[in-house]
Amino acid sequence: MDERSQILVTTMVGAFVGCVLGVLYKTQGGKNFREQIESVLDSAIDELQKTQDTFGKARKAAEEGRRTLDKVLNPNSSSETFQSERDFH
Repeated sequence: MDERSQILVTTMVGAFVGCVLGVLYKTQGGKNFREQIESVLDSAIDELQKTQDTFGKARKAAEEGRRTLDKVLNPNSSSETFQSERDFH
């Protein structure tokens, strides 16, 4: 693609983005659309937070199970000898 074509494509993309932003921020329909998107994004963020919390609880349960299993398999050991090959952080 030559330089003139790149400039033309860049200008067209900029104009399109400007039009979209203008419609979203200057019209009632754009305001309604933003409100709908906002509620969808808020719901998605809430679900992701719940999922993250669930994974955190599962990680803690797995660590406790690993410690318990290590105590059963090595009852005379006072330190934790099991080393995980994965980092759960």
